[in-house]
Amino acid sequence: MNPAAFSTFDRHLISDGYKLSMVRITSLSSTTLLPEEIGAKGPVLLHHGMRSDGLAWFATNTPTATPTFLPQTLYDAGYDVWILNGRGTLHSREHEYLDPDADDEYWDFASDELGLEDVPAFINEILETRKAEGSCQKVSLVTHSKGATNALLALNEFPTTASERVQTRSEERRVGKECRSRWSP
Repeated sequence: MNPAAFSTFDRHLISDGYKLSMVRITSLSSTTLLPEEIGAKGPVLLHHGMRSDGLAWFATNTPTATPTFLPQTLYDAGYDVWILNGRGTLHSREHEYLDPDADDEYWDFASDELGLEDVPAFINEILETRKAEGSCQKVSLVTHSKGATNALLALNEFPTTASERVQTRSEERRVGKECRSRWSP
């Protein structure tokens, strides 16, 4: 997908002093959806894996074909697509007072902080934004690798809050089923 084919809305938030970024796909030139259908199925947060960032959801190994990416598939299916950039990645490499190039303390974080601080901050930002827009739907999580570890830490540590803010397993299967049916030959 050509990056010029979609537009985004960048969100910046602070978690534990780290300035994090998240991208929301707000339009996609390839979609056939009516304006009222865009995002109607609720928000989906894509969490990348280890040693990558949100751009990983647009990676491809097929230079000759025109690939369809998961964010595009979800958007075209009527989901409100959000892509996070975890702390320490290219697009979330700032801090309120630490310099990642000069302060070793900047890099003193692990999955605990990512799961217990950042994932809830991203989910809260999505819900607050959507609530201001008149929607109160729960967030579906799509994760890869280390992103799954971070999300599971958050869901396990805050089970009551998670059940109020994150889609249930059966609802997540519905998202996966729609994607499989669109990706299958």
